Order: sequence, then C-alpha cells, then structure tokens
Amino acid sequence: VLVQVLDDQIVELPEMVVLTLSPNDAYNVGVPNSATIVIADDDQPPPPQPPTANFTASPTSGNAALTVQFTDQSSGSITSRDWNFGDGSSHSSAQSPSHTYNTAGDYTATLTVTGSGGSNSKSVAIHVTTAPLPSPDGRTWVSVVASDKRASGPGDIGVFTITRAGSTATAVTVKYSLGGTPQNGVDYQTLPGSVTIPAGATSADVKVIPTGGSRWPIDKDVYLMLEQGSGYLVGTPNFDTVTITGNGQPADTRTWVSVVASDSRASGPGDIGVFTISRRAGGSTATAVTVNYSLGGTPLNGVDYQTLPGTVTIPAGAASVQVKLIPIGNSRWPIDKEVYLMLEQGSGYLVDTPNYAIVTLAGSG
Repeated sequence: VLVQVLDDQIVELPEMVVLTLSPNDAYNVGVPNSATIVIADDDQPPPPQPPTANFTASPTSGNAALTVQFTDQSSGSITSRDWNFGDGSSHSSAQSPSHTYNTAGDYTATLTVTGSGGSNSKSVAIHVTTAPLPSPDGRTWVSVVASDKRASGPGDIGVFTITRAGSTATAVTVKYSLGGTPQNGVDYQTLPGSVTIPAGATSADVKVIPTGGSRWPIDKDVYLMLEQGSGYLVGTPNFDTVTITGNGQPADTRTWVSVVASDSRASGPGDIGVFTISRRAGGSTATAVTVNYSLGGTPLNGVDYQTLPGTVTIPAGAASVQVKLIPIGNSRWPIDKEVYLMLEQGSGYLVDTPNYAIVTLAGSG
C-alpha cells in the first residue's frame, strides 16, 4: 500500500498514518496487525520579525541642565537596547534610563531595540534652552520656539514652547494666534489661543496634536504668533512653525475654489475694489468653471456699486478670475461700510478656505 504524501506550505508537527488489518472470514489476521508511517514536515517556519521600538520622553524641552526620563514602550522579542542621547555622551543599555542635558541645543534621542529578527529604531527631538536671565528692566518678556518642529499623527505631536524672562513669582497667561493651511480644531486638536505659564515656571508648552492622518500629500505648516496681553511684553522670537507631515498620497486633482480681496478698499468709480476667486494649485484647469457667490453688507448691490450677477466664470486654462466692485458715485454714509462676498456651492467645484472676503467702501467723511 503506497502512501502518496501531498506537499503544502503549512508549518506542522510530524503526522502519522496508521494502517490496521481488519478480520474477515476469508483469512486470519496475524501479528502485527497494524503499521505506522510518520510524515515529517519539510516546511521552514517564517523568519522572526524584528521588535518595534517605541518610547516616551518627559520633558522634551526646558532649560539646561534638563533631566529627561525615557520610558521604554517597545514591543516584540528584545535581546538588547541601545540608547543614543544625541549629545555625544555614553550610550545606555538600560530599559528606561534618565539623562541630563547640560548644554543648550537641539538633540535627537534614539532607541534601537534588537531581537533575533533584527533591529528597529525610534527617535525623539529634545530642545534645551539656556535659563533666561533676569529681565534688565524688571518686566516680564515672552518668546516662543518650536521645540518639536514636526508632527505626523496623534502619537507624534509638535510642540511650541513659550518662555518668559523676568520674575516667575506669579502666573502669566500669554495670548497667541494660529495660522497656516492646517485648521485649528480640524487638522489638529483645538487650541484655545492662550496658555498659562505657572508661578515658579519659566515656560509652558502648546502642543499641536494632529487629529488623524494629514489631508494633504505634502507637508503643511502651522504658525504660532505671540500676541500682546496683560502682564507681559512680547519679545523675540515672537513666532515659529510646526510642520504636519503630508500623507504621501497622490494630490487631490479636484477643483477647489477660494476667494481673497486683492484690492480691499474702494472709494469711487475710479478707485474700485477687487475680489479674486482662485482655483487651488494642483487642480485641473482644463475646463472652465462657473462659481456661485452671494453678497452682503450695508451697501446694496446695484445701488451703491454696479450690479454683480452672483456668478463668475474662471476660463479654461486660467487659475483665477476677478470680481470688480465698482462704486456708483460717492458713498451715502459718512463712515466706511463693508461689502462681503461669500462663495456658494455649485456644479463642478468644491469651496475651499478662505470662502469669503471683504471690500470696504470708503465713507463720504
């Protein structure tokens, strides 16, 4: 009896085939009455996977001498760890070491974990500043730097560090504004526009935490600008940027339109205002697109300025078109009045931001 073994790609333990003779009136069953064949597996197990490096660092910014606690969160089978703190000091093989940075500068701390399947690394930026000197005029001055300049997702955030010089006896609340293509509360978790440096502390962090993967194929910047407020003065640097990493996907080729006031003031027929409606860069310009808009404000369409129809066409091959606000005579009001243009949804395009703009009609004064 031949046992024909079928090959497969499954890693298995040895298997057995047992043949046993059954009694019958036509013959007698002798001994042995059974036999066993062992089928050995010829498939090799897959190679082991390398471990995954992961860790947290706290704090990631501050004044020298800055002691940072590193906490290992790596997974997988690990046989060794190598911590490179990025400042030229000796490496560490401890699981969760701490390290003191004695000199101001920007450093990259890297953990490399090794297992039977290979190695894997992760890095974190550490920003160390010089302890601020007492303010020469006794007042509190604030400045800002991006202590972690890059963010790619909820687990890899960006950080602005706002630092004060002068007395630390009381808390100070610092105001700031945000700008850039990524939108506050949409592309990163909502930031309130102010942060408090506690009493006794010289700095506070503003964290840019992406809400998910980027909406853009390329990197986009978030700008933070310090604003004047109570109890402090704005020093330099007064702004910085954090970059949100792009998703690397093909660019969005749909037609998106936005509007700006390219000439935001008009005073008469010879001094007109201009709204410019533009397609987003990267979108197709192969065909014309007709964009709908609405108008608002105290001045009346067709009364205080020449009639605008509520639509405008961007020609094929063109990236933008103008909507001209031409006053009819002098203003009816002694003070300035504003005309609002708001983009409306329509066929063949999507409304981008900014989706509205304002032109001011000068008052008769």
